[in-house]
Amino acid sequence: MKAALYYRYGDSSELQITDIVEPEIKPGQALVKVHAVGINSFDWKIRKGDLDIWSGLKFPKIPGLEAAGEIVKTGEEIQNFKTGDKVILVTGIKGGCSAEYYAAKEKQLYPIPDGISYNEAAASTISGLTALQAIRDIAYVNQETKILINGGSGGVGTAAIQIAKIFEGNVNTLCSAANMEFVKDLGADEVFDYTSTDILTKEMKYDAIFDTIGNLRFSDYKKILNKGGVFVTSNPDPAFFMGMAVNNLKSSKKMKVIVFNINPEDMKWLQVELESKRLKIPIDHVYPLIEIKQAQDYSESGHVKGKIVISLDI
Repeated sequence: MKAALYYRYGDSSELQITDIVEPEIKPGQALVKVHAVGINSFDWKIRKGDLDIWSGLKFPKIPGLEAAGEIVKTGEEIQNFKTGDKVILVTGIKGGCSAEYYAAKEKQLYPIPDGISYNEAAASTISGLTALQAIRDIAYVNQETKILINGGSGGVGTAAIQIAKIFEGNVNTLCSAANMEFVKDLGADEVFDYTSTDILTKEMKYDAIFDTIGNLRFSDYKKILNKGGVFVTSNPDPAFFMGMAVNNLKSSKKMKVIVFNINPEDMKWLQVELESKRLKIPIDHVYPLIEIKQAQDYSESGHVKGKIVISLDI
């Protein structure tokens, strides 16, 4: 079978498409024919070695943390799925989805909601869980919450805007001028062009700030947080962790980091919202597997409008 893989950490030139042996399933596993793979920043951060403390030094590695496909074979002990089922596949930091087939444990599989395409399903999980858990569990967004989302046009940002509106929050967002109408259509109440607007000079305060990009300094944005407010980032650097430890001991304005947690309850929440169409997955570009280098490079550029997908059907 065809798979994308790399034998050492480095830039996207390390990626190659090659033939490898189709996996054999064990008891408790199902063989999934992969139709689409979601691209996330984790893919290129892992490939570059930025997360090697978690991803380890065992090679070769196959990228891809989330995918969608069809079960073509089930092993003994599989209880909730059968051959022919369309499924979302989530591996987490282990990766491995960027291949024609994947031997999945049952706990890695979830049904694709009705009316959702393989491409949408493949791109829904990592950004969706990150946004949901940041908005609901850290920012505690409700009808009395005013939240600022930095990077509203990206994968996590587009999900965060919609989820914050589901929880009835008042949503402001920062993005480029070219994407302002796009994020308004997703439900943002007020949109600011980050290239021409200094949000810090405006007379407004927020209960929460969600930085999906990682380029905002808490020391600057602390002043536009209300007392008891929270600044949460999905892209922390080492300095953020150091500052968080000190700040959170003495200030009512908290610094938090969101790392997605894959669990059945939140996956079910996403499935319900996707099926109801209250949560939509905007797809910026679909690449074939042979163009995975270009897909990861585009993701790393920081200019993605929604999500990127690798399709194994083209």
